[in-house]
Amino acid sequence: MASVSSIESERDCDTVASPAVSVPNITNAPAANTPLAALSAMTSSAPLRSQAPATLPATQALTTSTNPKKAGKPFPFLELHPEVRNLIYEMIGEQSYKDTVIISSTIHRTDMPPPLTRVNKQIRSEATKLICHGVEVEFDTSWNEDIGDKWLCAISDITLLGVKRFVFPSLPDEDDCNICVEMSIFIDFCRNQPITADYGGCTCEAASNVREKVREIRQAWSVCGEGAKERRRFMRFALLTAYDIE
Repeated sequence: MASVSSIESERDCDTVASPAVSVPNITNAPAANTPLAALSAMTSSAPLRSQAPATLPATQALTTSTNPKKAGKPFPFLELHPEVRNLIYEMIGEQSYKDTVIISSTIHRTDMPPPLTRVNKQIRSEATKLICHGVEVEFDTSWNEDIGDKWLCAISDITLLGVKRFVFPSLPDEDDCNICVEMSIFIDFCRNQPITADYGGCTCEAASNVREKVREIRQAWSVCGEGAKERRRFMRFALLTAYDIE
């Protein structure tokens, strides 16, 4: 028969050898109607995340609303060297006025000055001289004589002085010519003798009339001043003389 002490020892051995069994906390057990997502979160080690939409922190929202992006500063164009500005003006002139500008009853959008000339007075003064230097203005007034005169009265002083070449085509003397030729008078202020004519080599009386017109226009040019007012008066005289306008 086993002694009491041996029985106690065997009981102790049974107690030590028995595996530890954890008893769940009944108070933390999920309810039967708990959603599946919440149930998974409760049984995992990660805490349950809120399903509310994310919002910016208060400090970040404040910074976004009170510190808007500042607009960039305008390019300091007038701080460029004059030589660089002149080169830009010439490039704009070549791109804007590649063909002859015809003064007629129809004003096309391409005939308007480039936007650069409308920035300020200084840029307009600098740019117009170089942009208009390569322009050739042709007066298409053979069917409406008032158009050319209105243009000469309306054009600005700086533009009028900037344009160097003018053409008066389709002179009325063509109708009196013995042969079918085109007669025109040219004014090029870049030449030593700015006033010339083209009458197709004809020697008829009509060609003589064109030569007489050229003589009168040259005489008026010889006494013309250098200002815009004098240039405008001279150009109007040349227009009236070329087309026999009284």
